[in-house]
Amino acid sequence: MPEELVCPIHGPYDAALGSCPYPHPESAGRPMAPAPLDEDDLPTDLGAGPARAGGNDEEEPTDLGVARRGRGFLDEDEVTELRRERDDVTEIDEAEQGPLALLWVKDGMGRGRIFRIKDGANVGRKDGEVVLDDPKVSNPHAGFRYENDQFSLWDFASRNGTFVNGERIRAATPLKENDEIKMGDTTFVFKILP
Repeated sequence: MPEELVCPIHGPYDAALGSCPYPHPESAGRPMAPAPLDEDDLPTDLGAGPARAGGNDEEEPTDLGVARRGRGFLDEDEVTELRRERDDVTEIDEAEQGPLALLWVKDGMGRGRIFRIKDGANVGRKDGEVVLDDPKVSNPHAGFRYENDQFSLWDFASRNGTFVNGERIRAATPLKENDEIKMGDTTFVFKILP
């Protein structure tokens, strides 16, 4: 028969619990704190070593097993197996080639956002490499070209126009570092990447 203790309010209970398992008026309905564990009660078997049933006294590496889908540790062979070709992902083998620039949204919708610009990039309300949620932007609105070691900006006869440093452009306009470009209610700062 298991050893018992007696609670003055609730009567006998299993001594292994350490204290009465029923709420007492002084605890206001809160559950009792769990009984402290002895060192002998702590589980130490992580899958290898002497604590394992039938284990020997030699120290063996801990075997944590293999988890699926990033929930554990994987061997290099298993990682390679997970890196299989997928149809829904475009992989880039090398860094993009050719000149690049950035458009940083200084003012307007998406303030602080940065767009990467390369030769042939277009800006529009619905289509293009730079899509702006701005009703004053046409679709397509403007485009970037890289010729003779310099970026130029073309307005595609947009209804509200394209402005560089406050002036409306009507033809290809060469751009330089820190030029301000305005399309609709969005103002960009143009940055050239080295």
